[in-house]
Amino acid sequence: GDLPRYLRIPKLGVNARVKRLGVKSNNDLQSPSNIYDVGWYDGSAKPGEGSAVVIDGFASGSTNRGVFYSIANLQPGDPISVERGDGKVITYKVVSTKKYDNDTIDMDAVLSPVEKGKGGLNLVTAPGGFDIKTNKFQPRLVIFAVQT
Repeated sequence: GDLPRYLRIPKLGVNARVKRLGVKSNNDLQSPSNIYDVGWYDGSAKPGEGSAVVIDGFASGSTNRGVFYSIANLQPGDPISVERGDGKVITYKVVSTKKYDNDTIDMDAVLSPVEKGKGGLNLVTAPGGFDIKTNKFQPRLVIFAVQT
């Protein structure tokens, strides 16, 4: 009941199902199974717990736009909400965004709330898509939000 069920970003028209994700054998985060759902990293906090909830999603697929296609358009103050399985809605507001190279992503920052002592929501995506030459997603974008 306290696990995230839906992610809503009104400004972007996002109303996505949230699926539970873990880590792969190489310790990389698993990815959602399709470009329309998002994944909650089960090593992060549950919504409303007072720490950082980490949700990952695709900006695009090979032929279609993904759930986080326009995520770079979010600005400080924009609202985001997560509905849990028990129907409780936890609201957040965007505080900042940060781009990371794949090899230098700060996982401590991604797994921590942007404001100490407050619940956070950190959305992760690769807005540049997948680079077939390197077999990796291009630099990551992280949206940091704080619980309101």
